Amino acid sequence: MTRFFLENIVQQKYLTEMQHVGGDLSSLSSAVGSFTGNWQAWTVHYIGFAVCFALGLVLFAVMLLTCLIFPCCRCCGRCGAPNPSRQRGVAKGCKIGCSLVLGVVVVGLIFGTVGMFVTNEALKDQLAGDLFEKVGRALDGVQSYVERTFEEIVRVVYDQFRVTMNGVLALIGDVQGGAMKAIDDSTGVVTTLNQLDNFSSQLEALQVHLMRSESMAADLDAQAKQLGIDLSAIASNVTSALSGCYSAECNLTSVEVRGAKVAVDFGAVNVSTAIAAVNLSLAVGLRGMVNISLQQIRNIERSINATISPNIDDVLTAARRVESQLSDLADRLTSTLNGIEFDSIQKTINDFQDEDTYKMAVDITYGVFLGFSCMVSLVIFLDLLGLLMGWILPPDRHTDSAGCGCTKAVGYHLLMTGTAVTLIFYWLFSLLVAILFVFGGLVQTELCRNIVKFDKPDSAAVLSIYDDWTSGLFSSGLKIRPFQTYSDCHLDKSFYEAFAVASVFNVSEIADKSSGIKESVESFKGQTFDPPLVNLSDPDFIHVLRVLEEDLKLNFTHFYANVNESLTDPYLPSLAAKLDSLKDVNLTGYATDLRTLDRSKVVPMSSARDQLLDSLQAAESVVRLVSSGSAADVLVQSEIVINANGSRIVSHFVNDTADAIYRAVDQYLNVTTAALEGDVGKCRPLYRSVKGVFDGFCTQFLYSLNGYWYCLGWNLFFLIPNLCASVKLASAFRIGTSVNTVKHQDHQE
Repeated sequence: MTRFFLENIVQQKYLTEMQHVGGDLSSLSSAVGSFTGNWQAWTVHYIGFAVCFALGLVLFAVMLLTCLIFPCCRCCGRCGAPNPSRQRGVAKGCKIGCSLVLGVVVVGLIFGTVGMFVTNEALKDQLAGDLFEKVGRALDGVQSYVERTFEEIVRVVYDQFRVTMNGVLALIGDVQGGAMKAIDDSTGVVTTLNQLDNFSSQLEALQVHLMRSESMAADLDAQAKQLGIDLSAIASNVTSALSGCYSAECNLTSVEVRGAKVAVDFGAVNVSTAIAAVNLSLAVGLRGMVNISLQQIRNIERSINATISPNIDDVLTAARRVESQLSDLADRLTSTLNGIEFDSIQKTINDFQDEDTYKMAVDITYGVFLGFSCMVSLVIFLDLLGLLMGWILPPDRHTDSAGCGCTKAVGYHLLMTGTAVTLIFYWLFSLLVAILFVFGGLVQTELCRNIVKFDKPDSAAVLSIYDDWTSGLFSSGLKIRPFQTYSDCHLDKSFYEAFAVASVFNVSEIADKSSGIKESVESFKGQTFDPPLVNLSDPDFIHVLRVLEEDLKLNFTHFYANVNESLTDPYLPSLAAKLDSLKDVNLTGYATDLRTLDRSKVVPMSSARDQLLDSLQAAESVVRLVSSGSAADVLVQSEIVINANGSRIVSHFVNDTADAIYRAVDQYLNVTTAALEGDVGKCRPLYRSVKGVFDGFCTQFLYSLNGYWYCLGWNLFFLIPNLCASVKLASAFRIGTSVNTVKHQDHQE
């Protein structure tokens, strides 16, 4: 109700309307100065407050005069004083009417007085500590938020830059190797020469493996032939011995013995041409030819390194310079944070709250307001008691059956006492209401109304004016507009936007500082390369590779298939066991011969065969290191490509690397800018902290203050008819008593 009265009756206009009538509100000093230079417009703007305050002053003066005149009126026989000429009977209807009016008025006063007691207690709670506690919690929340947000900003700006620069340095550090990889990707020459280098370094080992394989294969082939002869002799003897046996078992054994043979062919292992090719490679110095070609490739690598090293140093220097500048920015942000002295503010508030003078002022205010509430309560009590006594007591002592001696005059005196108390304090009540109305009403309509409705256009415009007045009060360097920040934090905007961090740290500074890296990369990108010419297709070199390709076509699969089997078919110990098992013919001697042959020749040959397989596998691992014919083709083509397009290949790779650095820097800038402007330090928690202070001041403190004067003003309204009804009813009670007294005297006479 108080808000409705203030905002819709007393002051509907907003401060912004003063700008349309010549009021200069650009700064607080200008606004104060315009009061004297344009007072007529300000008077019209605050006409509601002016009229109400004037009415309060008029009421104050009138009631002060009434307080002085009323005793004189009583002396003249008026205003409830005894008047013999008016000792007439008073109509009972008048008493009833005045009593009803007084009862209704007292009910209204009760409502107002209860409100005064309640709002006074609420005011005491707020002033004694609740309001300061909310401010303290809000400061703690603001400090925690700001510190956490500044740490996030430093992490996003500085730490993320270091991560980006590590990636950039990795790209730059790999330029030399990357350029050679680009050449290799285009020609395959680096990979091929490395394969040839590995192959040529094992030529001597290959020679040993091949020669050993050839020697072992020849020996094993001779042994295999002798084994076949010995096996045939034993088989012939067994067949003769079985010629007289016609059982099925003898027939099967005879067939198996006649089919016994050597199952491997060591003669299939033929590596003589390969040995000749390897000998040729060693003789002409294949390893040296490969090294010469590799040296030419290394010369290209050194040429690239010599060309781009200065540019790489420039990029590294620029990166370190930017890192140092961003570190300075981080220090600047930290110093800005230190400029906001939260601890000092908190200490000042605590000291003010603990001041004895402040505590005494709070106690005095509470006592005065409580006293005024008690005075109104006293009036209510006197009115109710006087009304009750005036109706229930007898008109004179002679009709008092109880014999207490009390008459309606008691009600008269109680009502007149309430009237006296009202007259004594009414003018003070009026003055207090006028003062509190102006203070609380102006704060409500010009400040708290706009804070509560900050999202409304009219209120936002007024708060913008207050922002202009207060923006210079902050010594931290931040151009903070507190109410705009409050509104932005309600929308959960970022710290950068809500606190106008651009005034001490503009996001564009990061791009400006990072431009040094781009400039260095640009010179690096525009570098021209002139790699030395190469001669990779030396005729002798290519000839040797062609010979190796032709003569090293060894079919190792064929070799393994012919030698990696059981030496005999069938297995001799198994065949001997079958001979021993025959019952019709005694062939144990021949069985012993087979076992002897297996132990003396087959087992040693098996061991030698395993060594032969090892040598062949070792030779195969070297042979398969490189395809000599393909290597020759690659070298011939690589010489053409490198000599014709080597510079373009390297330049293209360097340009791609520079573009990758550009992208990394741009990504850093984009991510950092987006994070600062939209993500870092979302300030909805800050809004909630500050809203607690605004709610404490505007909703709990100011509403209580305005509620107190409103309730007191409500009582002032009802005290006027209370005065009239009390005096009229007191006169009625007095007159009735006097008339009854006269009648009683006449009766006695």
